[in-house]
Amino acid sequence: MFLFLYVKTQAVDSKGHDGMIDTLHDLAQLDAAVNSNVLMSRYGRLANYDPLVSAVEKSRLLQTSLKKDPATLYHKGHKDIDGFTDQALQLFLRKDRLLELFKSKNAILQNSLRYFPTQVVITVGDEAKDLDKLDEEMKHELSDLAVDVLNYTVTGNEEVKAHINEHSDAVAKRLDSVPEGVRDNIRLILVHANIILQQKPAVDALVTELMGLPSPQNYQALDGAYDAHYTARIEESNRYRIGLYVLPMLLLGYIAYVLIKLQRNAITLRGAVADLKQQKRALDESYEKLATFNHELESRVQDRTADLESNQKQLEYYLTDLTRKNEENDMFVYSVSHDLRSPLVNLQGFSRELEMVAQDLRAVLVEGNCTPEAQKRGMALIDEDMSSSLHFIQAGVVRLSNIMDGLLQLSRVGRVEYQMQHVDLNSIVKRIIDSMQTIISQRCATVTVHKLPAAWVDSGAVEQIFANLIGNALNYLDPKQPGLIEVGCCADKETTHNAVLNIYYVKDNGLGISEQAKTKLFRIFQRFHPDSAKGEGIGLAIVRRMVERHGGRITVESTEGAGTTFFVALPSQEIKQAPIFSDTPAAEDVLFS
Repeated sequence: MFLFLYVKTQAVDSKGHDGMIDTLHDLAQLDAAVNSNVLMSRYGRLANYDPLVSAVEKSRLLQTSLKKDPATLYHKGHKDIDGFTDQALQLFLRKDRLLELFKSKNAILQNSLRYFPTQVVITVGDEAKDLDKLDEEMKHELSDLAVDVLNYTVTGNEEVKAHINEHSDAVAKRLDSVPEGVRDNIRLILVHANIILQQKPAVDALVTELMGLPSPQNYQALDGAYDAHYTARIEESNRYRIGLYVLPMLLLGYIAYVLIKLQRNAITLRGAVADLKQQKRALDESYEKLATFNHELESRVQDRTADLESNQKQLEYYLTDLTRKNEENDMFVYSVSHDLRSPLVNLQGFSRELEMVAQDLRAVLVEGNCTPEAQKRGMALIDEDMSSSLHFIQAGVVRLSNIMDGLLQLSRVGRVEYQMQHVDLNSIVKRIIDSMQTIISQRCATVTVHKLPAAWVDSGAVEQIFANLIGNALNYLDPKQPGLIEVGCCADKETTHNAVLNIYYVKDNGLGISEQAKTKLFRIFQRFHPDSAKGEGIGLAIVRRMVERHGGRITVESTEGAGTTFFVALPSQEIKQAPIFSDTPAAEDVLFS
């Protein structure tokens, strides 16, 4: 009887259960990795299928372990566990089949998505070799076909698809009138357009089906079934343990030894249960993080899709300006960062080495057989001259590092993808003012905000623009008089060749800017009142870059000692799109001149 009861109390395989929970956790993470890689591959963010294939192979090995382990841990026959295990395998096999279809079809689609725009540029681009051999109608048909195909890759709109077929038929009918040298290129354009029309719906359907497979829910249900079975086994073990506690009362001293041992086992089991609950909580948190990540990824994909649609409408308008700015600024910034970062690291490292050497020298002077005069002189050299020099070196390294970081930050402004929309500036400015109430109170300033019309901008960028201008107005107020800051919009609008601009202003009665300083105001690393506020002098350079990326401009009027007014012109409506292959003048950008 004693042996029977003892065996029953030891029937719980905690280690095996932990291994099974780890397997389920790994399967859930790999399933999420597969889904993430599918989305990245679909939108061209994955260079090859190696990460996807690796995750699938790891899942296959774990599925084999999952199918084998229940027979040893749970003696096979528990309906819930066996059912969820079989379902997990079936879902994996189904996903594996869908992935094979996805890889083949997506490879074809991505190939055409890469070569279609290239072929169009070769045929009807501004620098196309045989452009003069095409009549205007053929050029317009091919340009419209390119716009519709790129639009269809973003939206999948059936009406756009019908337009593509119409343009393709029109081009095909006129193909015989095209010179032989250009005809092959146009045929390739039609072939790639047809592949995109055929493969995109199939690939999107496969992605939707892959994302809709209930693998995470199945793994969670299987985890719950394992936990329920494990809890039942523990409860059964505890019931037998009670019988084992009663039996020692009849067996006296021998049972006392058994009770002590069982008590230790109970403590171990309670610790194991607590660890398992903690692991389950951690797993639940991981599931929540995974769900959040998937949601964020879907949101980013949606945002990216919307941004691509907007950029397609405004492609030619921004193309020349962005290309030149990115090439010049990125080449300069990254060249400087690359060339200076390594010497800076070496300089900082050697300065620390010198600090350690100084410490060693102190020890040598203290412990060595030096005269008091030599020891005093040596300590003075180390603590005063050497320490002061090291301090200046390290301060210079930090200063130069901050300058390099500022350059990189300015460079990144030109690469951020904006989400252009109609934005209510009243709520944005109110939020900025609310966030600055502390400094407004400290400066005893009065901020007046007039009604502001909406603008066609990126909400995050325009908030950064006004936050910088209002923050500067607060920082550079004259402490000798009450501060007055006014935010509003001029009644008159400015009309350009492609947009109508609202002219907003931020006005203060602060320290003002000298005429000489105005010419350098929007250059990087320029600070004219360094004692009034901290910073590296890149704020206005970033503001100017952001305003110009919106198709606007920023100017300033200021009188030293009387105050400053910044005027920011931003589009009130969506900017008209330039022709997709037309010549557009490059925007001027003088940050360092």
